[in-house]
Amino acid sequence: HLDGVVAVGPGLEFAPSYVPDVLTGRLIPPLLGYMKKSEPYGTIDDPVERVKHLSGYSFPLHALPQIMDLADAVRRDVGGFDTPILFIHARDDTVTTLDGSKDLFEEITSPKEFVVLEQGDHIVFRDFDHKKAIDAVLRFRNSTAR
Repeated sequence: HLDGVVAVGPGLEFAPSYVPDVLTGRLIPPLLGYMKKSEPYGTIDDPVERVKHLSGYSFPLHALPQIMDLADAVRRDVGGFDTPILFIHARDDTVTTLDGSKDLFEEITSPKEFVVLEQGDHIVFRDFDHKKAIDAVLRFRNSTAR
């Protein structure tokens, strides 16, 4: 039994949202294999933290269909979810969309909380609002601990 779940910038809908999923995740990426990142730390806005972050120089695009299948399964099964959940998402996330998280959040009937970070990008625990994110996790953990 889980005491709670923290979903940080979950991959439920990938940015940019105006490009169809079939194009971005299910059709083109598996054909490409890997995509070289222009910067291995590109999803952190804070310039001080950005240079400290270690990341690979490529992204395994062939894994995107599996990630999207998992997101679809989460959306399908959300009605049977009874564990408290905390969503944390940066407003300007360039990897996954805030709207995708909000849509799922609205469907969840278990105890829930949503924290929107006004500053930063996808790697929230290394970015400008990291203290707000950490405080939210600690507060949530204290409220769900048995």
